[in-house]
Amino acid sequence: MQLRVALLAPIIEDKSDYNPWVNLTSLLVEGLQNHGVEVTLVSSHKLPSCNLLTNDSKDHVVNNFRVSECLQVSALFERADEFDVIHNLHDFFPLIYSRLVHRPVITTLWGDMTPDSLAVYKKYNENDNIYYVAVNETARHPQLHYAATIHQGVGLNQYPFRDVPGKYWLFYGAVSPDNQVRELIEIARQSGMAIKISGQIQDEEYFHKEIQPRLDEKTVTYSAVPGWEKLSGLIQEAYALIFPPNFIESFGLLAIQAMAGGTPVIAFSQGAMPEFVQYGKTGFLISGWDEAASILPQVKDINRRQCRIIAEEFFSGERMVKEYLQLYRKVAAKHKREDYRPWGHYEVLADEPGYKVKRITVLPGKRLSLQYHHRRTEHWVIASGEALVTLDDLQVYLKTGEAIDIPREAKHRIENPGECPLLFIELQRGDYLGEDDIIRIDDDFGRLTLMVDK
Repeated sequence: MQLRVALLAPIIEDKSDYNPWVNLTSLLVEGLQNHGVEVTLVSSHKLPSCNLLTNDSKDHVVNNFRVSECLQVSALFERADEFDVIHNLHDFFPLIYSRLVHRPVITTLWGDMTPDSLAVYKKYNENDNIYYVAVNETARHPQLHYAATIHQGVGLNQYPFRDVPGKYWLFYGAVSPDNQVRELIEIARQSGMAIKISGQIQDEEYFHKEIQPRLDEKTVTYSAVPGWEKLSGLIQEAYALIFPPNFIESFGLLAIQAMAGGTPVIAFSQGAMPEFVQYGKTGFLISGWDEAASILPQVKDINRRQCRIIAEEFFSGERMVKEYLQLYRKVAAKHKREDYRPWGHYEVLADEPGYKVKRITVLPGKRLSLQYHHRRTEHWVIASGEALVTLDDLQVYLKTGEAIDIPREAKHRIENPGECPLLFIELQRGDYLGEDDIIRIDDDFGRLTLMVDK
């Protein structure tokens, strides 16, 4: 049976050309599809060749980001029964729906969390259907339980290998005093090498007072957040990518991007960096600026080809996809339901002498066969959605919370005329409750013989 995964991507307002979340999502979607997974995407960005689940207001265009976010996330969980696994890349917000569904929810935690967000993650950590994934070992919070650690990957074809070292240091990130960009400029000048600074200006006063006077359009230059291709070129052509002491990468994506292009990384030994930078092979880990000054001349001895090989072996997008796929299958097997039927699926909640209880899901536009039973009665309660019930010569519409009795020998059928899955509870009572006590009179799927399913 084909694995069905709903991928809830980060829902963001940022529409810039360079957005690592969009790139990561695209990489994961494409990789999963290449492995035969049916992927449905929930995202603020549309990707080609992918089922996109949306729930925009039918009355007007939604311009409020928070409203759009709520509509998209709720649309996914309203259709949760259609999927084997829900993979949440968004944040803690979707977890508030997790106790309302029976499908497993895998949530990737990026490592950056406030005390408030931690409280949410802790609350839902004990759910049987919740699984957390860390993006590196450092990101694991001691108060949470994790199903796996899966390092992020990059599309290696987006970062062509460059064997010849560049002639400038590169810093990419927020321009602020916390990131000590002024100190970076001074270190670069001491080394006699140019430095290129790229990223968002987070502190305007700091930029105009400390950075702008040091720009000379030759040895010290600044550019705003670039597009994806430009950033790739900046990284690929750099002598090295350098991280200041307060720039703590939560999952090492920039370091991986640099190594893929053959560019060494200089970083302080903190955060995720010790898991991604191999000392003397892909770069250097330092503890202070004095050490940085002594390390800089050694960068030329780094084998750029080795940087690429390590990126290919440990940090490729394909490796990331395979590890997530392995986790999906493990989790889906743990939460396996009765085999899917053409119209949906069902789960047996109780099976005791004299009675059986099922939770049945009928997909939009689908219906069960017209049938009857010799040895049992049934009682149906609509849990969510709407139903059209055929009972002998009658047709009855039922809404959420309404119920109907199905007598022994009565011809009956239920169908879902709505746009969302129909969920109902079926109570069977009788002296024999086997699935072979089904006599089909009409069936959309050609099952007009006695069968051991429903």
